Amino acid sequence: MVRHHYVSILTAVGLETGGEFNEECDRFENEIVPDNMPALMYAVKVAAKPFSLVKGPDVLELDVTTTSNRLDGEVTATALVRNRLRVNIKDYSDYITGEQDIGKVQLYVDVHPYDYKNSVEVYEMQPSDDAFDSQEESVKVSVSTNGLSAERYVFYVQAVDGNGYLGSMECLR
Repeated sequence: MVRHHYVSILTAVGLETGGEFNEECDRFENEIVPDNMPALMYAVKVAAKPFSLVKGPDVLELDVTTTSNRLDGEVTATALVRNRLRVNIKDYSDYITGEQDIGKVQLYVDVHPYDYKNSVEVYEMQPSDDAFDSQEESVKVSVSTNGLSAERYVFYVQAVDGNGYLGSMECLR
């Protein structure tokens, strides 16, 4: 059960797990935690905007590979993006999210999308079939590491669907 509470501008979300108030340690560690960790991680990803980010596509299977050395080479980011994975309200006519094609996928290097400013370069990821024309896309972009400030980078990927809904973000170091 998920409960949302509002106080002024604060939103709180509670997620009840397990079946007992005090679960046995073995059951908690071996069953409840593994079963609920994906939901908890998703809740963290959408916590900043829980009622809008859930409408957009999710970035899955983010991977980054390097060529040469990280200071004077290239990194290639690939991801799988889906707009229907977490849609779970069926036969609800006003709930149209998940029906749109992927609109675009963007890669940010060392800058969180919420901290983005026009002076920071954003890399447009391209679909493997050369067209954003479905609710699931495999995307890729290569970025030169020349001129990037650090040897260790943080990659943020966020997708937008055809109606402009931002989705949850994926991050990789």
